[in-house]
Amino acid sequence: MISGGRPVSAPETVRSLLTDGGEFIHIGAWPAQMSRFEPDHLQREIAAQVDRFLALTGRPPDHLDSHHHAAYLHPDGLRAVLEIAAGFGIPMRAGMADLPLDMAAAALARILPEFDTSVALPLVERLQALLATGPAPFWPARFEMGYYDKTATLGDLLLILTTLPDDGITELMCHPGYVDDELGFSGYRAKREEEIVHLTHAATRECVRAESIQLIAFGDLTR
Repeated sequence: MISGGRPVSAPETVRSLLTDGGEFIHIGAWPAQMSRFEPDHLQREIAAQVDRFLALTGRPPDHLDSHHHAAYLHPDGLRAVLEIAAGFGIPMRAGMADLPLDMAAAALARILPEFDTSVALPLVERLQALLATGPAPFWPARFEMGYYDKTATLGDLLLILTTLPDDGITELMCHPGYVDDELGFSGYRAKREEEIVHLTHAATRECVRAESIQLIAFGDLTR
């Protein structure tokens, strides 16, 4: 649900989520716009996207994700994702709202500067209240956000890998990719190829081996 995307649902059924041009409202405008989102519009579109995946692949996804945590940043969106994940018995990508309040608000403001502290704190409080009362989230025990932007270096990656908790599952946020014309404009273009170099570096592979780190996919997670 980021700028440039169009809904799977019929536009007239999710109008509160869209610009006049029929695209999703850019997440940078959410602080001023998200109060207009109608709960049933969020729920309808999220369910429609999962249904489209089922129709295309013939199976449920191995986990649910949301670019820039968009669906997780509105209580009704988060509730919809939680209910779908519980219905299929599949995990979700870890959410910032699962962090301590001050850390979650700081993380949100770091990734999306439009959500400054005055917006982020009350928003995270609402999301955490939902997590305390809604369907229990099923996601990795720890969400590592340190490998990003200026701290997405080989040294930072190795530091993260050598200081992981001894038990539990950690999700490492990363954005590797190859830059081509299809990627279009992105403020994170060059860093994507740098991340590929770091993530596949011999030092990284040796670190994973030496630290006895087991690399798994979301499909390997079970309740």
